[in-house]
Amino acid sequence: MTATIPVYIDDIIGDVVDMVEASVLATIQVNETAALGGTKIQQIRYSKSSYNELLETLAQADGSSEERFNKYPLIHLVQDVTVERGSDVGIFGTTSLNIVFIHQTEQTYKVEDRDAKVFKPVLWPIYYDFMAQLYNSKWFVMNDTGEYRHQVTKRAYWGNRKLKSSELILNDFVDAIEVRNLNLKFFFKNC
Repeated sequence: MTATIPVYIDDIIGDVVDMVEASVLATIQVNETAALGGTKIQQIRYSKSSYNELLETLAQADGSSEERFNKYPLIHLVQDVTVERGSDVGIFGTTSLNIVFIHQTEQTYKVEDRDAKVFKPVLWPIYYDFMAQLYNSKWFVMNDTGEYRHQVTKRAYWGNRKLKSSELILNDFVDAIEVRNLNLKFFFKNC
């Protein structure tokens, strides 16, 4: 058995989120100001947990005068994370991640409003920059297509609405971009 260098996937994704924040925070603040006449965005928050823990954490943030206004935008790495090990020489492992990009919205917004005030100014820029930062990171093996294989779903009305056909998760009024099955191969070290 060969000793391996620890690879902490949660922390690596957190580092990617930090790069996204450094790259796109000012842009989404300007975009939201243009769309809404002002912005409350102070940061891009990162979390990692199950959906149940996310609900609990966001509910706890509501009780804090500081945190309640800094919940969004949020990039959330959905747990559990499974890594397939031992299939490629020089590769730590392969995983398929689920990540959700979330931002607050207004209950009364229709889809056209959500596009103009949430998705286009905030969520899509975060998503595209996240994918660019993955591409630029030295932790990941790029596949032949130049993109990381994944499914992306735009989820208007993702929170606090009792629609039978929707996959509602959060208690807040939010819109989201859900990335499923983000296939990544990790090197043993940041090459």
